[in-house]
Amino acid sequence: MAGPVYLSGDRIDLRTVEDDDLEFFHEATNHPEVRRYIAGFDGPVSRAEYEREEFEKHRTEGVSLVVCDGETRVGNVSLGPVNDEHGWANLGAWLHPEYHGEGYAIEACALLLDYAFGEHGLRRVRAQHLGPNDDSRRLLDRLGFTQEGVARDHTRFEGGVVDDVRYGLLADEWPGSERIVE
Repeated sequence: MAGPVYLSGDRIDLRTVEDDDLEFFHEATNHPEVRRYIAGFDGPVSRAEYEREEFEKHRTEGVSLVVCDGETRVGNVSLGPVNDEHGWANLGAWLHPEYHGEGYAIEACALLLDYAFGEHGLRRVRAQHLGPNDDSRRLLDRLGFTQEGVARDHTRFEGGVVDDVRYGLLADEWPGSERIVE
């Protein structure tokens, strides 16, 4: 099971990333539906390579938490990098495809935004998605992010090139997770 509870919601807990999460993260990294929209998950990645080059980042760079429903791991949310000097971070999230469409992403991201703007004291959180990723666009819209720009023809994607759509959310725009999660 993932590590101790770091943040707790109505249905989910966000837990620290521990050694026994390696297999779950490795499987997700190589899953076609997860890596499709995450440029850093170019795959295929062997377990040894993932452990050596990627997994440690979840414990050392920014804030990375395992999304759990009870004892079941369903995904990952993260803030990283975190720039404390300027008061901003990037929000990232992925769910195992088995758990898409069940409301886990909105609750997990909302809990992490509560933490980012409250306990961590950030003034701004950034996010981005590849143009064709309508699920991420809808998630960021529901969370209250504002589209701030588009890097046109930015990322190679499925034999072509797509835009990278960029968003921002300021601390004083965040209504809190209790107003977002239904």
